[in-house]
Amino acid sequence: MNLLSVIVKGSAYERGAQLGQKGGHLIRGNRDYYFTSWKKYGGLDEEAVYKFMRNFVEPVKNYDPEILEEIQGMADSAKLTLEDLMAINARYELAISRMG
Repeated sequence: MNLLSVIVKGSAYERGAQLGQKGGHLIRGNRDYYFTSWKKYGGLDEEAVYKFMRNFVEPVKNYDPEILEEIQGMADSAKLTLEDLMAINARYELAISRMG
């Protein structure tokens, strides 16, 4: 397996944007993999995933606004939505929520 090594600097948003620029193709592939799996095995379409992820935005922002800014930078530069990146990061929470 090849690992992508990226050195970033700047504001939280700028760091995220640099990550998205360098690894956008990997992030988009990851997003597609999980969204396909959620649809196939959990019956969740994109809108259902996005709706669930919107519940996480405020708690993350309240915990550390820079985390959300970095995620937004990655999303913007990878040509994805904030909810796409939130879904990738909260994939286990999403899966567990479907079990109960």
